[in-house]
Amino acid sequence: MKKAVIKCAVKDIGELRRRMKEISLEFLEPVFQHDRVYRPRNYQPSQNFPRLIMRTEVRGMEKPARYFLTLKRHILDSGVDMVNQIEVSNYLETTSLIRPLGFAEPVEVSRRRQMLMISEQTTLYLDQLDELPGYYFKIETAVGEEKVGNVFRELRETLGVFGLAEEDIVSVPYFELV
Repeated sequence: MKKAVIKCAVKDIGELRRRMKEISLEFLEPVFQHDRVYRPRNYQPSQNFPRLIMRTEVRGMEKPARYFLTLKRHILDSGVDMVNQIEVSNYLETTSLIRPLGFAEPVEVSRRRQMLMISEQTTLYLDQLDELPGYYFKIETAVGEEKVGNVFRELRETLGVFGLAEEDIVSVPYFELV
């Protein structure tokens, strides 16, 4: 699946929450996620290298953890991410397959994530990373055959609704920030 993603550092979480309340939007309860991000041994930042992400997700203490394996690849010339994800039942067996495929030791990223689906294609996220101070706001939308440039323009315009600006955009993945 092709996804257009814009992520911003949130300077004022109170202002973001106030603006969301004004337009009757509210995030769901937080979910704990722990990612082990595996990069190819020759990984270079800001390149088209694929990465594998082994995610543990906990939606409540009374519910069992769920595990997902995600293949992501950022396509530089379009700015779009290619994303394929599957749920796995055996975490240890799945992670034992990754290293022999040529991936380096993982980078660990833990977060509390709140989400809100605003359409069938578009989801908002509010992330609080254990490794970094503050909050991050993310808009993610599925991209079809429409022009990618128009999608990113619309996403940037949407940032203004939430009090976020172009200078708040963070262009690297979380694992490169920690």
